[in-house]
Amino acid sequence: MRENFCFFSNNSIIYITKHNFFKMTTRDPVEEIKNKLDVKDVISEYIKLDKSGVNFKAQCPFHQERTPSFFVSPSRQLWRCFGCGEGGDMFTFVERMEGLEFRDALARLAQKAGVQLLHQDPKLRTEKNKSKQICALVANYFHHQLESKNGKIVKQYLNSRGINDQSIETFKLGYAPVKSSSLVDFLKEKGFSYEDIQTAGIAFKSEVSGDVISRFRSRIMFPIFNTQDDVVAFGGRKLTDELADKMGRKVLKDSAKYINSPQTNIYNKSNILYGLNKAKIAIRQKDACIVTEGYTDVILAHQEGYKNVVASSGTSLTEQQLNLINRFTKNLITSFDMDLAGDSATRRGIDLAQSLGFDVKIMSLPDGKDPADIIFENKERWDQALKNAKSVMQFYFDSTFDKFNKETAEGKRDIGSMLVPPIANIPSQIEQSHWIQELATKLAVGQDTVWEEIKKIDKTQSSTYKNIQNTVIKKPQTSRKELLAQQILLSVLKNKTLIGATKTIAEYFDEKIRALRLLQEAQSMENFNYDSFVKKLNDEDKLFVDQLLLEADIRGGDWTKGHFSTILNDYKKVILEEELKQLEIQIKAQERAGDEKKVKELLNEFNKKVQKINNK
Repeated sequence: MRENFCFFSNNSIIYITKHNFFKMTTRDPVEEIKNKLDVKDVISEYIKLDKSGVNFKAQCPFHQERTPSFFVSPSRQLWRCFGCGEGGDMFTFVERMEGLEFRDALARLAQKAGVQLLHQDPKLRTEKNKSKQICALVANYFHHQLESKNGKIVKQYLNSRGINDQSIETFKLGYAPVKSSSLVDFLKEKGFSYEDIQTAGIAFKSEVSGDVISRFRSRIMFPIFNTQDDVVAFGGRKLTDELADKMGRKVLKDSAKYINSPQTNIYNKSNILYGLNKAKIAIRQKDACIVTEGYTDVILAHQEGYKNVVASSGTSLTEQQLNLINRFTKNLITSFDMDLAGDSATRRGIDLAQSLGFDVKIMSLPDGKDPADIIFENKERWDQALKNAKSVMQFYFDSTFDKFNKETAEGKRDIGSMLVPPIANIPSQIEQSHWIQELATKLAVGQDTVWEEIKKIDKTQSSTYKNIQNTVIKKPQTSRKELLAQQILLSVLKNKTLIGATKTIAEYFDEKIRALRLLQEAQSMENFNYDSFVKKLNDEDKLFVDQLLLEADIRGGDWTKGHFSTILNDYKKVILEEELKQLEIQIKAQERAGDEKKVKELLNEFNKKVQKINNK
């Protein structure tokens, strides 16, 4: 919903309402942004676009699909997915991709376009805006603490771990001082309430004292950013014993190595990949995303030039995280410690990626070390591990055949139990057949035997691919009547000489259908032409018309008089059939009431409508 709110700009006061933009002077920030930005450039920052004639196409970021049905029209400055039905302009795209309210999308695109917008009243800030502002202030607060006495000790430690000063600045690393009230007092001075601070996940109320205290104390701080560079959460690492000694402190032995922000109104760890804000351009350029587990893995990789690296922050890959990566590439390289045996969360994440159509490769790191250790100690070893990354199935095969004896019946059984489930989970039948043949050859059994084992897998229970298919967004159901009405309007827009023939459906008009309401607007014009017609429309109706025309551009159509007559007749039939259904209901009701006269009248009307349909 687009709420009512107001911006002060340089030259005007702009009131923004639910549907339209009204301004007290001639300056319209929305149009100014549209004039400065191109929808293609805005969208291409999120997903990879391929040229398709005068338009661009891509796999839709809003639902899982294998054949691209998402189109961007630079000439019309809009986008539309013909798979799930989503569509709109650059503002609606950013809203949808980022989960923003309209005013937040407006502010973000205004900043990108260099259009200044100033909020009139701080009370108009949304709860999400408050949380983002608090997190931004907190990140700066922690970062500046590195200049304190203890902070300098932390900075020296980061340097000793290979993280240079530039990376500390780039990733805004910091230090949370031990005093619990300092940060809360700082935020209170900035005008935020205790409730605001707790909502942002920065503090909590002590069950002992009842005071609101900082969640992060005496820790090395890693701000967590969303894809648009907003700080939305934090990870805090406890001090090492050596660091604590230098500060004259003791580290509690039972304290967690990491404390992370809780889920908030702007942070859900399942939706975030650490470092993606810095990595997204490189991921698109290299057409590959390297996924690690920790913050320092990402920081050191970027520092050494591997800027397409992100981290899952210790969690297995989720569908939401994979959807984020899918905006930029279908090629995934992981450096996780993989164990094929057992119900591993890591393996489930990899299986999920395969099911979503990713080409997955596994890096094997020497001595079981973390990427950060490898990069810091010997960058060449990281290079080699990256070059030797194996496809996930090849990794599964190699590790399984290394573990079990393929010459014994028991070994063959165990190998099959390890490899059949991931093979069954492969969505491509061609790729699946390849690995079935490979397994049959290595085990010296017939392919039919392997196929039989595949068939035993309960796809509805164990195939991630099947489960994901069930979550795919379906295209919203549009009635045949609405589709025909849209075709009628579109035909008139493409061939204005057809407008006279539309008067034959006047008695079948349905004011609830937008296309017919717009058709009526066109009929009211003395001399219909497209340019004059569009000028009369509000923003939402113009967008609707533009999307119809984009669909016609992509799919083509027949705008001749003969074809148009068929569409009109089909529309009339649909209306008459609906009316017949209503008459059937009325006839049955009158029969139950015993009103023979009314039944006779309704039957007579029913027969007339049947005759009308037969004559169409």
